[in-house]
Amino acid sequence: MEKENNSVSFCLSKDLKIPFQIKILSFEGYKATNEEYRHNHEIFLTIQLVADNKLLLPSITKIVKYSHSVHHYLFKEKRNDSRSLWIKFPIHYSQLPLTCKLRFILFDYHGQTGERIVVGFTELNIFNIENDDEFEYSCALKRGSQKIPVKLSSENGEVTEASHTKHGLDDVNLQRKIKNFEINGKQNQSLSWLNELSNKKISQLNKLYSQKNCYLHVEFKTFDIPVVYSDVKYSLINIPTITDKIGSAINENDLLSNNIESALQTPDRNVFDPEQYRDSRNDDPIELKFRKLERTHQSSFTNKDIKPTLKMRENIINVLRKQFFEKLTLQEKNLIWKYRFFVLNNLILNKNYTSSQFNNFTVNFMKAINWDDDFEVKEFLTLIDKVPESTNSDEQELTSQMDHRFVFITQLEIVDCLELLRGNYQNPIVRNMAIDRLRLAPDKDLEFYLVQLVQCLRYETGNYDYEEMLDSSFSDDIVSSKYTFVDDDPIFRLLTDFRYLKQKHKKLPDLNSPLARFLIQRSIENERLTNFFYWCLKVETDGELLQDVKQPVNPSGSYEEFIEEDTRSPDAGSPSTITINKKSSNIFKITLTHFIVEMSTHENGKMKVKSLKEQVLVMKAIQNISLRIRNEFKKETTPAKIEILKSLLSEKRQGKWSLSSFPPIHLPLNPAIEVSGTIPEQSSVFRSSLSPLKITFKTIDNSSYPVMYKIGDDLRQDQFVIQLITLMERILQNENLDMKLTPYKILSMGAMEGLMEFIPNEALSSILKNNGSVLSFLKQNNPDPNSSLGVRAEVMDNYVRSCAGYCVITYLLGVGDRHLDNLLLSKDGHFFHVDFGYILGEDPKPFPPLMKLPIQVIEGMGGLNDENYKLFCNYCFITYITLRKNSSLILNLVQLMIDSSIPLLRTKNSDEQEKTEIILKIQEKFMLELNDEDAVLHFQNLINDSVNAFLPVVIDRLHNLAQYWRA
Repeated sequence: MEKENNSVSFCLSKDLKIPFQIKILSFEGYKATNEEYRHNHEIFLTIQLVADNKLLLPSITKIVKYSHSVHHYLFKEKRNDSRSLWIKFPIHYSQLPLTCKLRFILFDYHGQTGERIVVGFTELNIFNIENDDEFEYSCALKRGSQKIPVKLSSENGEVTEASHTKHGLDDVNLQRKIKNFEINGKQNQSLSWLNELSNKKISQLNKLYSQKNCYLHVEFKTFDIPVVYSDVKYSLINIPTITDKIGSAINENDLLSNNIESALQTPDRNVFDPEQYRDSRNDDPIELKFRKLERTHQSSFTNKDIKPTLKMRENIINVLRKQFFEKLTLQEKNLIWKYRFFVLNNLILNKNYTSSQFNNFTVNFMKAINWDDDFEVKEFLTLIDKVPESTNSDEQELTSQMDHRFVFITQLEIVDCLELLRGNYQNPIVRNMAIDRLRLAPDKDLEFYLVQLVQCLRYETGNYDYEEMLDSSFSDDIVSSKYTFVDDDPIFRLLTDFRYLKQKHKKLPDLNSPLARFLIQRSIENERLTNFFYWCLKVETDGELLQDVKQPVNPSGSYEEFIEEDTRSPDAGSPSTITINKKSSNIFKITLTHFIVEMSTHENGKMKVKSLKEQVLVMKAIQNISLRIRNEFKKETTPAKIEILKSLLSEKRQGKWSLSSFPPIHLPLNPAIEVSGTIPEQSSVFRSSLSPLKITFKTIDNSSYPVMYKIGDDLRQDQFVIQLITLMERILQNENLDMKLTPYKILSMGAMEGLMEFIPNEALSSILKNNGSVLSFLKQNNPDPNSSLGVRAEVMDNYVRSCAGYCVITYLLGVGDRHLDNLLLSKDGHFFHVDFGYILGEDPKPFPPLMKLPIQVIEGMGGLNDENYKLFCNYCFITYITLRKNSSLILNLVQLMIDSSIPLLRTKNSDEQEKTEIILKIQEKFMLELNDEDAVLHFQNLINDSVNAFLPVVIDRLHNLAQYWRA
């Protein structure tokens, strides 16, 4: 292994919970004394696993073949025979101590007396603690073939050390080369005819080597990445000192009268309970042992008839209702396991049991299973294989053609699949079940959750060398600016150079990620998914590039520097292998490369690649214009910037084309729209410190499609908030509640840039300035002399409903920095919010209100005494109660985005407590501990406090003053 490689990926042995295995290949260089009486060259071998000269396991005895000469082969198959099978030890890699060794004792039996004769003896460290393996890191698990010198026993019982002649040193050098060949995986690209020639040459060299030495050839499992030793850390229990009233320590072992009197005087002394001082991150080993014994005892099929009492059933339902971020206690897991047949058949498969559209029953049921325990996994598979088929006559014919496991998979929701694809679940059975469920999902659902699906790629295991996939000449200077597209980015070259694309298709290694392969396959088949999948991966790829530049790796670091705190959640589904990267894993760049290359070989693939290239070129041109206006013309007034924008949009690019007219492309924000240019006269620059642009595109049917291009802000957070608003709108519409919400489209196209759909509107600040009031604005655009307020009824209904919907939603999400410039109103009465840079209660202004409901909004309904205000309050209550019933879906979607690239959802070092606090900020807004009546009263008080608040009015005045001076 080349330790100069900047990418350091490894696995900790404590996370490798699979049985330890070795393979005995051959015993070479040995000649028995009674050779003429032997029909086959076989000898007995005892294998012992020891640590500090103590046996860890019972000995294992095998028969191994021996040969007179020493051999070397490039292919391990050359030296295998029917006896060379993997020996599986009843101990996991995670349980191996650092000092453990393999002890090999070779022995035979005397042909006449039957006496046991020890032939030779040798030992081998399992971990590289003595640095005897130059191809492994210090304290790393040894991999691949091992050639071990054997100490032979002489006739008088003395042990003879292996000699090191000149040829013996050459033999060591040859062994090093072969080991380097195996560890670095060159056999995957080897040629059979070349290996045959090499084997013949090696055989000739062996004739020169000394035949006095004997070697035992053993093979270890070869993992893709190094496995470094790390022990499980148990938290220490601090026993408190018991003191009397005077404060002196009492020695409980002294049976003195004064101690007895002191004890009688203080009968309320606390008894020490170790459980209250135990670290919650570590389970009690005794409890873990009890769990294993209990679950083994409960494996009988008679348990399927066990049914819980009514009180126990209520406890089970409360456990199953827990949110994704809430951990199950050991007792709760045992409870679910005990009644697993009842839970599966009566609660999970019967979705009519709950009133909400979504529940966490299936995921919490899977949390109760230890996915590192082979017995529990096998029991789970047996359990779901016996799921009863549907008895519905309409579904009977379809279900009869499906296996029982498929019936269980169909119970998973897409949000469940997203949770099962996170880092807490590395078992391939769980991840494959989630992917199988996603295969059943329609394209529109995959499009809706595509951001979360792309985020799940970071939890896929695998080790890739991205620089070998593309030209090394592009690895330097890969990021030229924080805001610019990279001309020499190899991803961009894949889009523009088909010859380069064809060349890389031949050299592209396999993608070891089932989720990535699934997303690539589905995205290629659907044009909308092709568009959004590319831009989602492009955003994360830019983040990886920035991370690689900002966080260089010291390749010469010691083993102690490699070991980091294990941040894996100790809840259900612990990973069997965790890859810790000092450098980003490049999974997004690799997936994007595979996506482009594979799409080029698909039907009409070259046209799709060309379409993406043209999108990138147009967006790059708009980006350059935005940067020029921000940097070169930042001191100009807003009207002057608008004129400059119009001029730049009409300017010829490279003397060939301009942004006012170009070949038709699919708009990245909405692929259903094809645009062929821009309309400079209808484009503008917004009054803001970042100077966002309003670009009006010209569609192929000669209509206009305005968008906002913004650079300098991370729009991934705004995109996620709009996704949550869209999700809440779906929940309400499923309950026949249309709150007239306007979740406009947002597409993040980089770390600090993106597009937003522009909906014709007026800010409340502008309406109050030009029309005097919201009601006057509505009257002017939608007059109706016959109505009480002079506004058309359907427009006022739009206004009241949309105000109520956004009032509840912005309260639940804790949207901050609310002022009259980001509260917008369209001419048809649709009220909506924009600019979600502050969420979860964050706000740049002091003393922010829990709910932003200006009195000017209420006056637009006719005032506090009008019937529209009462209707507004009722809509708020209904919306709040409906979303409370489906709070799990909303909370789970937020939890899935924690530790993503969204700024306010990131945690420091994946702190579990910080993650929980983020979710609790939203959960407390739902007031789930209250019944519906108390929840309505709570929301009524919020409305009253917001309407009567005075401080927000003062802050709005100050904000308007700041905007005036900025203009």
